[in-house]
Amino acid sequence: AKAEAEAKAAQEAKAAQEAKVAADKAAAEAQAAKAVAEAEAAAKAKAAAESQAAQEKAAADAQSSAATAAPPAGEGAKYAKASHKYNPTKEGQLAMTKGEFFVVVDDSKNWWVVRNAAGDEGKVPKNYMQIVTADDAAATFPNVASNSVAPAKTNDAPVAAATPSADTVPSAAAKQFKAIAKFEPKKDDQIPLVKGAIYTLIDDSRIWWVVKNENGETGKVPSNYLKEA
Repeated sequence: AKAEAEAKAAQEAKAAQEAKVAADKAAAEAQAAKAVAEAEAAAKAKAAAESQAAQEKAAADAQSSAATAAPPAGEGAKYAKASHKYNPTKEGQLAMTKGEFFVVVDDSKNWWVVRNAAGDEGKVPKNYMQIVTADDAAATFPNVASNSVAPAKTNDAPVAAATPSADTVPSAAAKQFKAIAKFEPKKDDQIPLVKGAIYTLIDDSRIWWVVKNENGETGKVPSNYLKEA
């Protein structure tokens, strides 16, 4: 009877041990499944947050581009003509041929962003450009509205332009230019411009050209206020 009791007790102990092992295994599997579910949920949440951030960035970029983009060729657009040929030296720049017309997209820096007749946009050196009227650009951009262009913004003080591929802008001495807007001098070395008056070009190697008026007076003027006569 004692042996039977001991055998029964051993069996019960074994069964209890097996049940405990099974319970521990089930608990471990449940914990692992929970960890996997939590990791998947975290990954989905991260992906959703990244997608939301990307959408918000794209919307902000689109809004920014819309705010800074030049209007299409037509009323309110600003136009410029290349006064010299330019070959790009960096990615993002635009090739120009002398006399080619462009829509001005952004003229707030020394390197302007312009658009050519083919719709290509890129940066060009400001001191290679000359602001023109809508009538001048009409042959290249047929949808322009006449007399819709105002002179480009000019800072009170001259700003040194970034130097393009050549050391200086090619000189165009002895050429005659007509003022397309009135200009009042801000410094002693500048001279006034009278809209419609003719000036002789002396030096165009910088943003501020040196010209001579009909009275023989010489001084600096903003180049984008002049149009070749």
